[in-house]
Amino acid sequence: MDISSLYTTEAHNAGSEMRVKGPDGKETDFYIMVAGVDSDVWRDDIKQRQRKALAAAMSGEAAEEVDDSAERLAAATIGWKGLEAEGVAVDFTMDRAADLYRNAPYLLDQVNRYIGDRANFMQG
Repeated sequence: MDISSLYTTEAHNAGSEMRVKGPDGKETDFYIMVAGVDSDVWRDDIKQRQRKALAAAMSGEAAEEVDDSAERLAAATIGWKGLEAEGVAVDFTMDRAADLYRNAPYLLDQVNRYIGDRANFMQG
């Protein structure tokens, strides 16, 4: 087995295109490009969270519980295509992505599951 076949970071950094299913479970013409769990952006986020939790524990402070899943997924979102508002294409920004994930929790769950499946980011 070639060692390079085990490497995943580059593929996860490059991202993968997920076809979005609507709230009714039917496939749409909307696609979201996301980085995977082995990507630098995802792993850096985990490290930052661990540092904050450790700092809080060391200082005796209670760890702050904040639901920032929308912002976390927005940071791992690379772009999208096929999203419109009244017939006009909606340009991708991280703020718009976070807003979309906050207002469409089923989509947040869908993207989270997709990102967590490493096979979605590997060729072949």
